[in-house]
Amino acid sequence: MFWIDTDNVITVTGLTNVETDSYVADASLTMGLFYTETVLNPDAVVAVDGTGGKTNIPVTAHGLTTVDYIHIFGTLNYDGEYQITSIPDADTIQITQTYVAETFTGEELIKQAVRRSSGTWPETLSYVAASNGNYLGQLPNEIYLFPDIYYELIITEVSNDENDQVVVKLLQRAGFKGF
Repeated sequence: MFWIDTDNVITVTGLTNVETDSYVADASLTMGLFYTETVLNPDAVVAVDGTGGKTNIPVTAHGLTTVDYIHIFGTLNYDGEYQITSIPDADTIQITQTYVAETFTGEELIKQAVRRSSGTWPETLSYVAASNGNYLGQLPNEIYLFPDIYYELIITEVSNDENDQVVVKLLQRAGFKGF
């Protein structure tokens, strides 16, 4: 479970490994903040080589621009956070990621990330020593949440500090309205 207080402090409590039913201690939690109104699905076609370390992703009538940041979920090769590098046309976005052949099902998700005025996403949450899977972090102060807009905070990854191995992806999500 996690929540955000009025000082933008994010608290995660009781993070548990579902296989062992034990608390996850001393890991690295990575999170992102997204607009809930902007959820897109790539077209059920193939990714296209954009050359030079770039990949074109077909997304009909996406409405995004090159200043937008997105997070892609549910693909084999393209999960992660990206700034859109180019808009080849109204139905295609380009990201900086080496092309790997993949056919999308149309069920994958592309979420528009809340843009920061400085720094980059993702943010990390720190383990609270000697706790039962508790972590703390803070939304950056430069983020302004607009009233009456719905947002989604997603813990996108949990990594083990010993070998930086990703343990979990798309762990938890919480929706809330700007205040």
